[in-house]
Amino acid sequence: MFWREVYERLLLAKLFMTKPDNVNALNNQSSRRISPRYLQNAEAFMRENIHNSITLDEIAAAAGCSSRALQRMFKEYRDTSPMHILCEYRLSAAHDAIVSGSARNVTDLAMHLQFSNPGRFSSLYRNAYGMSPSAMMRFHEKSA
Repeated sequence: MFWREVYERLLLAKLFMTKPDNVNALNNQSSRRISPRYLQNAEAFMRENIHNSITLDEIAAAAGCSSRALQRMFKEYRDTSPMHILCEYRLSAAHDAIVSGSARNVTDLAMHLQFSNPGRFSSLYRNAYGMSPSAMMRFHEKSA
């Protein structure tokens, strides 16, 4: 049993070293090209409202442009949609909460970060970080 735990920890360490945080990867991509002020305002608004339910129209209004213009800017400068970026920010916040030990329950964490379906949240988290949020919580509880 001891060797299994050691192997799991080594595997997880390797996973975290090879798989970058998705938000950091997005920030690195965005630094290659100067993005418009509207896009920067939209991203700041999304980060400030990560725990609130927000719509594309609200993001566009905060950015100072139309929804369609915002979608075009995100496609051109981030190669994705504004709502996908918002989802990435929320997944990163979930990961931070799990790693810091402040998250105790997957359902509560999902709801707190405006994911309406905990199962879908778990699936997205697993795709982003290589393991389910509950497994990540167990891992960090054992290592603490």
